Amino acid sequence: DVILSDMAPNATGIRGLDHDRLISFCLSLLDMAPEILHPGGTFL
Repeated sequence: DVILSDMAPNATGIRGLDHDRLISFCLSLLDMAPEILHPGGTFL
């Protein structure tokens, strides 16, 4: 199994807000990864 994500929130043009939203997306996927990856799976 592999999780390869290129997801990104829509950009607002406000650098700090865009950064915070991207980090939030990444952390959400990181939290979900153990539930959907088999042991030995890869998260990129």
